[in-house]
Amino acid sequence: MSARVVAQASTQRTSPGLSLGADAGLRRIEPPTHVAVLDVTRPDAVSDARSATVSAAPGAPREAVVVWGGDLVPHQDVLRSFAAKGGASLYAPIVAALRAADLAMLNFETPAAPSRPIPTSQMQFNVHADFVRALSQAGIDAVSVANNHGYDAGIDAVGETVRTLREAGIVPVGGALQDEDPLEPSRFTLLGETLCVMAATRLLNFDMVVPTAGRPRLGIARESQRAERDAFVDAVRRAKGNRCAAVLVSLHSGTEYTDEPESRDRTFFRRCADAGADVVIGHHSHTPHPVEMHRVSGSSRVVPIFYSLGNFLSNQGAAAEAGVRSAAGTHNVNFDARTRESILAVLRFRRARAGMLEVSRAGWVPLWTINAPLRRRAGEAQTIQAALMPRDGADDPLLRGRWSGVARRVGRDSLLAREDVPGWQEAYEASDLAVSASRAEARRPAESSRTARSSSGGR
Repeated sequence: MSARVVAQASTQRTSPGLSLGADAGLRRIEPPTHVAVLDVTRPDAVSDARSATVSAAPGAPREAVVVWGGDLVPHQDVLRSFAAKGGASLYAPIVAALRAADLAMLNFETPAAPSRPIPTSQMQFNVHADFVRALSQAGIDAVSVANNHGYDAGIDAVGETVRTLREAGIVPVGGALQDEDPLEPSRFTLLGETLCVMAATRLLNFDMVVPTAGRPRLGIARESQRAERDAFVDAVRRAKGNRCAAVLVSLHSGTEYTDEPESRDRTFFRRCADAGADVVIGHHSHTPHPVEMHRVSGSSRVVPIFYSLGNFLSNQGAAAEAGVRSAAGTHNVNFDARTRESILAVLRFRRARAGMLEVSRAGWVPLWTINAPLRRRAGEAQTIQAALMPRDGADDPLLRGRWSGVARRVGRDSLLAREDVPGWQEAYEASDLAVSASRAEARRPAESSRTARSSSGGR
């Protein structure tokens, strides 16, 4: 395993292979009593909260691995599962892959403002510090906060979100306090070089006056606002020339519940690549979109573009046990099995030369959300988890169909082998067991019903 990236917020993460010096002052974070403890230790606080560093240990690795997940959406049932079963439960099947990566990121589709209430609406979100701490303990180093739900709890809650994430050791990309610029890259030292990560949302939930300098704010590049689009592309171009050995761009964009991006999104994603982004990651549709290897005109550069990763964790598609897309001919998200599918982007970097990181390999593997409303006692919380989808769907007819569908829509050329996933043996073993158990439980009521009908003469 290569040296672990350490997020420099008010706390840091470490793991085997990471050297922080003799006076690092390790201590253990104690989460709330209802959150299961994961075996993670952290040294005391260090300086710049918007950057991250990794030590240059002897025999440093030749490659580093970055993984990037899609939308983390805290629906009410997700929060109930978290409260009843512990934060570790949400990510248990996939935690080995997150921790084994040098940098693990996703899209954080919610404010994290502890001073404000948790909304009861299914379309408006907020989470508190214990939810964030559990995410950090699962292995997430950084998140994009620039998305359409970023202002759900108000403008000032953006500042509270930034502080809450930093206090948990997570770098909030695309979010800024009143004296910061949300388009300024978050910097991570990878293989001794600076990896810059930027984020913007191309849509907002509210018809609002966007805050300017002096207020907490998000990175935005709305399609309707040419000045915002140009400003973001210019920021990408400046980053490439400002001590960034590589630039990763996160864009929240697109149309929900579609299978491919719109032409305007293709144009803007490619424009960011042409401006200097080495990888472009998209999310918002809640469904996986194709991966494109974009060749920059007049250059030998080829930029991986992931137009949408889908949902990393949510409660969408919970009724889609039959794999159907809609009910009664009308789209119904609860019956849309595509919202339980997503992809994990896996990016391998190597140090090409001093001051330059390049992507040596980029691809994806399918994820599956465990969230079917299985038989439960009255009042018992649903089990919701993020998991790696068993290879080829294993022996389950539904998952075989879902696997084939994802591979067809996203593209088999960039589909990776299990072994390309960091911590793959442990992560796939845990995921296969969790998915298999949930699928067996989902089938059991139907099997019981058939047995009952048979014994009663088929009535």
